[in-house]
Amino acid sequence: MNENKTGSWWQTIPGILTTIAGIVTALTGLVVALQQTGWFGKPEPAATLQVPPSPTANQRAERAQPASSRPAPVTADAANIQLPGGNSVQMDSGTGYQFRYTILSATTMPEPSNQQRLRLNIRAWTSASGGLNFWSDSFRLIIGDMRIKPSNMLNELVARDETKDALIEFVIDGDIRAATLAITVGGLDFSGNQRKLELAWQ
Repeated sequence: MNENKTGSWWQTIPGILTTIAGIVTALTGLVVALQQTGWFGKPEPAATLQVPPSPTANQRAERAQPASSRPAPVTADAANIQLPGGNSVQMDSGTGYQFRYTILSATTMPEPSNQQRLRLNIRAWTSASGGLNFWSDSFRLIIGDMRIKPSNMLNELVARDETKDALIEFVIDGDIRAATLAITVGGLDFSGNQRKLELAWQ
């Protein structure tokens, strides 16, 4: 009699476990359903990956350039300068060597205390075997009886048959509207070593 009761009780355990598993599964499904409907609060939005737009061909080319070679931003207050006699001068040493200076661009920018900054982008070239000393002391701005040296420092070597560009700047009175740029080949002394270019602006 006792053996039958014990066997009957053990035989019901699998049924009880199956029932419990079914209840847990049902409750889990109910909780998931209630969570999706917002019963336990507003569901968090799925995270989205922000993909930046692909750069254009111009943007890729600009990023590939060194910072020093990128064009400077244009300012609305800049005034372009005219060169009535041309933008290039050449000196011949008399021994077969040539030296050429070309103004690529020329602008003025207003400065405090009624002054202005004259900026000249100049390209230098030479056929001399020893190259050319491309330095700021080769340039003077002539205004009346004044000879003004550049406000910035430049001292570079231009190798034979090489071109090199550099900025030369002058800070002058804000009322000036015309000047003469005198250019001398640095470190050399020969007849015709100095040439001049006329500058005029509004």
